[in-house]
Amino acid sequence: MKKNFLTLLIVMGITNFGIAQKMIKSQESTPKIAVKVNLFIFLASSVGPSVEVKVANKLSLNLSGAYSYGVGTVGVQSVISNSSGLTVESSFGRFTGFALTPELRFYPSKKRAALNGFYIGPFFRYSKGGSGTTLILNNKTYDGDINFRSIGGGLMLGYQWILGEHFVLDWGFFGPRLGRYKMDLRAGPIAQGDRVNFINDVNEVLSGFNLGDNNTFIPTNQIDRFFDSRGYFGSNSIPLGVFPAYRTTLSIGFSF
Repeated sequence: MKKNFLTLLIVMGITNFGIAQKMIKSQESTPKIAVKVNLFIFLASSVGPSVEVKVANKLSLNLSGAYSYGVGTVGVQSVISNSSGLTVESSFGRFTGFALTPELRFYPSKKRAALNGFYIGPFFRYSKGGSGTTLILNNKTYDGDINFRSIGGGLMLGYQWILGEHFVLDWGFFGPRLGRYKMDLRAGPIAQGDRVNFINDVNEVLSGFNLGDNNTFIPTNQIDRFFDSRGYFGSNSIPLGVFPAYRTTLSIGFSF
């Protein structure tokens, strides 16, 4: 009887040891880093790498970047509806820019650790980009460049699969966000006697977007500080407002 009981204890000990070894091996094999590239962003002539690092059992930090290398030239013509019916025509060159998006991901599944399964990820986003432009105001042509900047954030819902030992498929399917946008504009050269009219035209264009309570965005009594020695106009951080947007991703990569 004692011999049988001792044999049973030995068998149970070996079995428990084997289970513990499998659990340790499973924890050790759980990926801690994933390197990915966003497939959707290629449609916008951009590249979008990202790195996700596991920081806790259910948490990870995902850092996404994007660089836009441009799609050629685009012509845009619009008419601002106001009392003077001012016509604004712009021809934009190759658009380039970048964006950075840090995201903290929470994986709520009880059966899976971070980097695997459904996740909820609040994120912050900063972007900047622009292009050369030809601006026509009241039949007068100016060369220059225009740049846009935005800062904001949102919430991403998604699902990430670890397929096999190292392959990763990441689908961010729902990502509403808000961003505050600003514009930097440079145009010219503009003769000394034409600068007041040019500033008035620019203010009239901006007023057509109904931005804020004050339709005069560039003070006409401080004209000289907006022009350089060559007669080029430059204005930084013209507010465009807060706008909603939507973020979605489909990324593939490797984990280790």
